[in-house]
Amino acid sequence: MTQASARPTRATYADLDLVPENMVGEIINGELVVSPRPAPRHANAGSVLGADINGRFHGAPPERGWWILDEP
Repeated sequence: MTQASARPTRATYADLDLVPENMVGEIINGELVVSPRPAPRHANAGSVLGADINGRFHGAPPERGWWILDEP
C-alpha cells in the first residue's frame, strides 16, 4: 500500500512577517529562506565599495557606462 505524500505548503507574505528583525527572509521558489542580516561592518564595506565603483564607472546614457544598483 502506498501512502499519499503530503504536499509542502508554499511560503506566503505572512511567513515573512514572522521572521525576526535580526534576520532577512526571502521567498525563493515558494520556499521561505532565512539568513542572518549582514553585520554593520559588512554592510558599510559593501556600501563603500558600491559608491567607489559607481563613481568610477557610472555613465549617462546607460550605453556609455554601468548602472550599479544595491539590492535592498
